[in-house]
Amino acid sequence: MYLYYKSSGLVVAAAETSHSHLFPGAVVKVRGSGMELVVTFSDGATAAAEIVDDGGKPALVVEAYTTGAGKEITRNVVCVCCFC
Repeated sequence: MYLYYKSSGLVVAAAETSHSHLFPGAVVKVRGSGMELVVTFSDGATAAAEIVDDGGKPALVVEAYTTGAGKEITRNVVCVCCFC
């Protein structure tokens, strides 16, 4: 199953990437629908995220998380180039 459920009962989409962190050009595959996501990185780490309007352009806000190797990644806003 590709959807996560919050305690409030809202459906949150699942997302995954083939890297342990996001960078320009990284691909995030989303399964399900909704603006709130749980991103699973290639090392098994997860982070809450949300698709937001950044001045008329979509952006992905990823909350702080720790990689599988123990590196702390701070909250990050990533521009979304396209929805494919």
